[in-house]
Amino acid sequence: DSPFIAMEYVDGETLEDKMEGQLGQQETIEIVEQITQALKFAHKKGIIHRDLKPANILITKDGVAKVADWGLSKTTKEEANLTRTGMVMGTPQYMAPEQIMHNEFSAQSDLYSLGVIIFEALAGRLPFPHEDLVKSLQAHIKEKPPKLRRLVEDCPRWLDQLVGNLLTKDPKKRTSSAEEVLITLEAKTKHDKTVVSESIEFSKPSWLKSVAIVGIMFIALLAFAPSFFERNKKSNLGKLKIEKITLPSIDGLEIRFSGTARKVALTYTT
Repeated sequence: DSPFIAMEYVDGETLEDKMEGQLGQQETIEIVEQITQALKFAHKKGIIHRDLKPANILITKDGVAKVADWGLSKTTKEEANLTRTGMVMGTPQYMAPEQIMHNEFSAQSDLYSLGVIIFEALAGRLPFPHEDLVKSLQAHIKEKPPKLRRLVEDCPRWLDQLVGNLLTKDPKKRTSSAEEVLITLEAKTKHDKTVVSESIEFSKPSWLKSVAIVGIMFIALLAFAPSFFERNKKSNLGKLKIEKITLPSIDGLEIRFSGTARKVALTYTT
């Protein structure tokens, strides 16, 4: 009898396929959370992937992410003996500096690769987009990655900082564990999901527009019983201001009407 390996068939696509264009922030975070859960489990067992990249992330049709291709993985107890032949194992665009220079690996090496994946998914490009192999390797060792927020306008500061920490050159100063990444993601996304904003903006003052806006707000007042509103001393509809409304069923609803910009902005939590 010949030995064989039975592997799960995943009906879907790779993350590399999904990243042909830029992924949305929410979808990216959901995928990254699942990847990080897999890394957390593996790292606790003392297993390092060493070749984490979008082509090795399988996404089912139901949106479940699975980390595949553990062929280069090693346990933290094993010695890295590939330096004897001068070989560097991994994919250059996603390799941590310590892998490139010394063929050293740890959980932080996988986290560096995770940082590259997040950066690429959101920015639509690699942090070091060099086509030349040598230049790509040198960039991971020497070049400072660009700020994600400079490339992605709606990127929140916390996510930019998370990616920056993951891409730190020195593994001792890098994010310490997959669990730490998960704690950050879960805490921040839980907060961000509660805030939704919509706005209606008029460029020119108009009596009819002012009446329409007041009508909408009046209906809102009757329907949701506002706790606070304020009028300017002048009885000018265009100067009406409603500073804050708190709804019984939706905490934190705010309606603001600026007489100069003619803008109504609603912010509420879910």
